[in-house]
Amino acid sequence: MASEIILEGRAKFDDSLRLRADAASAAASRFVSRGGVIIADSAKEQFRSRPSGSRRVSQRTGNIWYDGTGSYAAQPPNPTLRTGNLRQSIRLHAVTELGKGRWMSQTGPHIYYGGYVENGGATRGNGVRRPFPYLRMGVENAAERLQMLADEEWAKAVEE
Repeated sequence: MASEIILEGRAKFDDSLRLRADAASAAASRFVSRGGVIIADSAKEQFRSRPSGSRRVSQRTGNIWYDGTGSYAAQPPNPTLRTGNLRQSIRLHAVTELGKGRWMSQTGPHIYYGGYVENGGATRGNGVRRPFPYLRMGVENAAERLQMLADEEWAKAVEE
């Protein structure tokens, strides 16, 4: 007794799988792009704000202080906002496709000393500084928003 199997609709099935893979890859791209912006915004929120008063810069040392506030020392774990240059430099830099459905974004500061503030380390003549992990804390504080974004993007991908 011979059995015969007839497979119909294979091309349609393959096309459907390709469309789902494309939708998933597009969702991953959107998640990585929007997620990088969320992380950058969250990292910017980690900085301790400037005090009120007039800002002064020492001609001799370059140190910054504010009139009427006394000492304005750093208070871990949050970095202190002095000029605002580091905070303003935090942004989404690049989104790269690593393969089908695999995406990567690079988010962080473009100022050279951003890594020293994040991780601590040697500085010009000041010895070793303690870390102020603004980016790490930004990622941790953005976790809930990133999860919501992921759920939203995957739901869109399934509907497409």
